Amino acid sequence: MDKLNLMSCFIALVEEGSFTKAASRLGRSKALVSTHVKTLEEQLQVRLLNRSTRHIRFTEDGRVYYEEAKRLLEGIIQLEHNLLVDSKGMAGRLRISVPTTYGEQCLVPFLSQMKITYPQLHIDCVFQDRVVDLVLEGFDLCVRVGRLSDSTLIAKHVGEIKLQVSASPAFLEQYGPIHSIDVLSQLPCIGDSNGKLDGKWQLNGVKFNINETLRVNSASAATQFAALGLGVCFCPDFALRPYIENGQLVTLPFEEIHMPVHVVYPHRSHSHGKITTFTADLKRYLSEKSNVSPCSD
Repeated sequence: MDKLNLMSCFIALVEEGSFTKAASRLGRSKALVSTHVKTLEEQLQVRLLNRSTRHIRFTEDGRVYYEEAKRLLEGIIQLEHNLLVDSKGMAGRLRISVPTTYGEQCLVPFLSQMKITYPQLHIDCVFQDRVVDLVLEGFDLCVRVGRLSDSTLIAKHVGEIKLQVSASPAFLEQYGPIHSIDVLSQLPCIGDSNGKLDGKWQLNGVKFNINETLRVNSASAATQFAALGLGVCFCPDFALRPYIENGQLVTLPFEEIHMPVHVVYPHRSHSHGKITTFTADLKRYLSEKSNVSPCSD
């Protein structure tokens, strides 16, 4: 007899607490459910429950078997769903959360490519800098920049960014060359609260307090203020690039800090097929846009 069918009967019995309720849930007779559970015990050669005229008491083996059987059946259901999604291709809704500046400057071209490649895919992209609760807020995935805290979510490494120290030529003309941390720590600096650095920078292996005369919550704003000569900024390369290319900012001789970019999503997602394709495409896109080799999972 089909083992999955027997497992389903036993799971229903545990969760409903009686043969009558389990039979009603499964749309089968009470006698058939009882037969299936007995057959399962005979196949396993283990007693799963103790029967009496008024109560059902599950053995310790029965409890253990229930937990594992439940997990296996959920996995099979998810697998079948994923195959169904994959067979339909990239279609339907995909709700995404991305960091504001990184999303606007780096992901809009990629998302545009996704829409052209998969015209049946409806992308709902929310640009925001807070860490969202994917399950509670109904997101299929999010893109996160920086080190991740421990969680039960799945994280796939798709690329990286670089943080660089920069200032405007006018600022350097006013304050002179900046070649040491001792000098840098005394000069006006622009903090980005999204970086969660709390008034401290870490460069060349040294963590130090900065003279934070201006703080914003946007890498884009920080670079603009720095380009206007209001201070030194420590910002990601994607925000700095246009200002460096047009000469409004100059990178200073301190180490570049590399930060990972991840796609993060729940373990059991009804959009697993679309998430897998999105992650692979984004990893390939970021690799092609950088000078580094593709990163590994």
